Amino acid sequence: MNEKSWLPRGTKLSNNTIVNKLISSGINWQILQNTYDCYILVVKPELYEKWLKNNMVSGALFNKLSYSNDEYEIFCSKSDYLISSVEYGPYPDNTLSAHAFALSLKETRNINKDISLHDALFIEQISRLLPTYSVSESFDDDLILGKWLSGGVNISINNTNRLCNLLNWMDKSTVLKIINEAGLKDNLVEQINNKENAKEEKNHEFILKGRPELSKFFNEHIIDIIKNSEKYKRMGIYFPSAVVLHGPPGCGKTFAVDKLINYLDWPNYYISSSTIGSPYIHDTSKKISEVFDKAIENAPSVIVIDEMEAFLSARNTNKSSGLHHTEEVAEFLRRIPEASNKNVLIIAMTNMIDAIDPAIIRRGRFDHILEVKMPSIIEIEELVLSIIDKIPHEKDIDIKNIALKLQKRPLSDVAFAIKEACFYAVKNDIEYLNNDMILNAISQLPPVKNEEKRIGFGAN
Repeated sequence: MNEKSWLPRGTKLSNNTIVNKLISSGINWQILQNTYDCYILVVKPELYEKWLKNNMVSGALFNKLSYSNDEYEIFCSKSDYLISSVEYGPYPDNTLSAHAFALSLKETRNINKDISLHDALFIEQISRLLPTYSVSESFDDDLILGKWLSGGVNISINNTNRLCNLLNWMDKSTVLKIINEAGLKDNLVEQINNKENAKEEKNHEFILKGRPELSKFFNEHIIDIIKNSEKYKRMGIYFPSAVVLHGPPGCGKTFAVDKLINYLDWPNYYISSSTIGSPYIHDTSKKISEVFDKAIENAPSVIVIDEMEAFLSARNTNKSSGLHHTEEVAEFLRRIPEASNKNVLIIAMTNMIDAIDPAIIRRGRFDHILEVKMPSIIEIEELVLSIIDKIPHEKDIDIKNIALKLQKRPLSDVAFAIKEACFYAVKNDIEYLNNDMILNAISQLPPVKNEEKRIGFGAN
C-alpha cells in the first residue's frame, strides 16, 4: 500500500471539500477523508477508464482534478456514506454498513457476474463494488463477504459459526439475512446440505499433506475419540486431551489447527494478546474466564490459545507483570481441566516451549506436546500452487523448481515471494505472473539459516 497521499492535507477540491488524511490506498487509487470525516475516492485515469468500459460507473459521478502535474478522477461521498477497500478497510462496525455492502455486492453482480471483486472498492452511496484489477490472489464472493464482515479475516460465509464468533456486534440471524441480501442464498443451501452429509464426510480420514505423523496423531488422539465416543467411554476416556503445538515461526502450526477446526466444524474461540490482552488490573483474567465460559456453553467446541508464552510463561521469570501474570496463569490452571471435562478441545501454540510454566504443560492439563517442524518440499509446492492458481499467470511456471528454491523457509516467506512477484507485475503493467518474476522475488529474500531439512504439511 502507498503511504503518501497524492493530495496533501489541506488541499481544497472544487466542491469546497478540504482533504484531511489518507485512509487506505493501492496502486491506482486512494481513499481519503475530508475535515468533516466524509470520504473521498481518488483514482488514476487508467483505472477509471476500465470502470467506464465495463459499465461499472457513470461518468457523471466523478470529477477531473489536476494536481502537481498529475491527473486524477475524484468522487466525494455524502455524509455517513462509506468508501472502503475489501483488502485494506475501513471495515464495518454496524449492521447498516453490513447490509449496504451486501446489497452493493448483489447490484454489482447484476452488472458483471464474472469479474473478480477480491480487490474491490466499496462505494456505499452508489451501491457498487468497483474492481481494481490487481494481479493478486482472487477469491469467490462467499470469501469476499466474509472477509469484509469480519474486518479483514480470510473466512467464508459458509463457515457461519466461525464468522459469528468473530462478530461481537451482530447476531447469527442478522448474518444469515445479510448473506441472503447479497444474493448468496445458494451458499446457505450448500452449507445445509454439507451439514446433512456431515456423518458421511467424517468417515473420511483427516489428512495434512506432507505431515503424516501429525495427521496420524489428530486422527488417533482427537478425531477417533470423537467419532467413537461410546467405545472410549467404556475405558474411561471421555474426550480428547488438550494439545500443545510448538515450533519455529512459519512452520504451519496455525494452518494445522485451522484445518482441524474446519474438519470438526465446531464453534471455536481464540485467546491471544490481541483478543484478551488488557492494561487494566484483573481485566485479562476476566476476559480469559469469559472465553472459557462461552466455549463451555457452546460445547462441543474448540479453544485455541495462540502464542501461549504471552500468558503462560514461567511465573518466576516474569517479574515485570508480577502478581497480575501469576493471576492469569492461575486462571488457566483452573479453567483448562474444567473445560476439557465439558467437551471443549483445547489447542495451544507457541514458538517458545521452554518458556512455558511447568505447571501448565504437565500431564492432566496438556497431555500431548507435539513439535511442528519446518515445511517440506511437498507443502511448499502445494502452497505455491494454491496461491498462483487464483492469480493470472503463465502456464509454464515451474512449481517444483520454485519449491526447491524456497526449501527450509517458513511458509510466510513462500507467500511473501509470490506477493512481491505480483507487485512487480502490477508496477510494470504485466498482465500475467511468470516464472522469472517469482524466481527474482525469491532471490531478494534474506539467506536462510543453515538448519536441517524438516518435514511440513501442505495446503489444499
